[in-house]
Amino acid sequence: SLDGTMYVNQIDDFIKRMENIQVGAVAPDFTLPDVDGNPVTLSGLRGKYVLIDFWASWCRPCRDKAKEIKAIYPQLQKRGIVMCGINLDEKKEQWVKATEEDGIMWTNTSELKPFNDNVISQAYKIRQIPALFLVSPSGEIIKQNPEIEYLLNLPEVTNPNK
Repeated sequence: SLDGTMYVNQIDDFIKRMENIQVGAVAPDFTLPDVDGNPVTLSGLRGKYVLIDFWASWCRPCRDKAKEIKAIYPQLQKRGIVMCGINLDEKKEQWVKATEEDGIMWTNTSELKPFNDNVISQAYKIRQIPALFLVSPSGEIIKQNPEIEYLLNLPEVTNPNK
C-alpha cells in the first residue's frame, strides 16, 4: 500500500537526518587558521552565504570538486557566496601544495589533524569527503552538498551598504 511506502520513506528520512547534521540547524561555529596562520571564524562571515568545503589533498573527488567550484567562483561571489575550505590533511606541506596546485583563491583553513581527531569535522558529522555545507547569511545550514545549479540560482544577498 501507498501508506506503507510513505512510512518507510519517513523512517529513511529520519535515519538520514540522524546521520547528518540537521538542515535548518545553526552551523557549528569554528575558528581555524588559514594558510598564513590568520584566524578565520565562521561567525565572522555572517551576512553572506558561506559554502563550507571539507576536503583533503589525498582526496581526488575533493580536488575535482574544487576545480568545478573554481570555474564558477566569480559568479558565486556576485551572489554573495563566500567559500571556506576546511582541509583535513595532517601535514601542512601537503595542504599548502594542494592549495597552490589547485589555485584555490578562497579562504582555506586547516586544523592539521587526522579526520577522526578533527573537532570541526566531528561537529559537522563528516563521514566522507568531499562534504559541502551551504550556510545562510543568518548562520543556518540550508543544504548539504548543493549542486552547482542550485548555487547559481540562489537569490543575491542584498547589500545594505549599496
